[in-house]
Amino acid sequence: MTAPVTDYLTVDQLKSALQISNDSKNALLQMAITSASRQIDTHCRDQFWSSGMPSARVLAPDYPGDVWTGAYASTVGMTVETDDDNDGVFETLWAASDWQAEPLVPQAGYPFNRVVAVGQKFFPGARKHPWISFPYNGYGYGYAGGYGYPGGGYGQTLYGRMPRARVRITANWGWPAVPAQVTQACQVIAIDNYKSKDFTNGSAGTTGLATGSFGSARSSLVTHSLSPMACSLLRGLRDVVVA
Repeated sequence: MTAPVTDYLTVDQLKSALQISNDSKNALLQMAITSASRQIDTHCRDQFWSSGMPSARVLAPDYPGDVWTGAYASTVGMTVETDDDNDGVFETLWAASDWQAEPLVPQAGYPFNRVVAVGQKFFPGARKHPWISFPYNGYGYGYAGGYGYPGGGYGQTLYGRMPRARVRITANWGWPAVPAQVTQACQVIAIDNYKSKDFTNGSAGTTGLATGSFGSARSSLVTHSLSPMACSLLRGLRDVVVA
């Protein structure tokens, strides 16, 4: 199996942006790109690279009717399983008619990021009260799976303790393709990361002489983890936090 490409920029692309024509800095450039890519993942709380094949995630839904999963590119090979008796074993495989991927029609180039219960089942282990959110039961009202107090999955929160994560979803995680703004943001951050090789104690060298009586050098200090330009490019791509 070929390992997925997890960086959002290539060394050649960064060399072109920096107008570097030789290979002597390739290792430094690659490190700058990889760290920039992971900074973007952390900032956006998601991954824009595709895992290439389905893999499992164990999740704890907030509500019994839906679960935020993080980005997944397609529903091909996707499965939903639940641990209905709270023993750590995901013994119930949901039928395709029990759940649906949302948004139903993702914006062009965007992924799915949620699974909704649409049949007679509910997601056990939900961490908020059952009357806040109800899955659709075919009639537009009511609770399809019953309330299930407390062993049914979510009454535990009423007694001050968090329930076990009891939903396992197997999917092709990531976006269908890396958005252009992510590639651009990666270039901006990677350039900053590459130039950090010249920093000393958070300083990028002198920018001129101060006018004080001692004539001390004034430095440009590193004060932000991501540049405002990169944050602007990534605005709107930050995902919800998933358990």
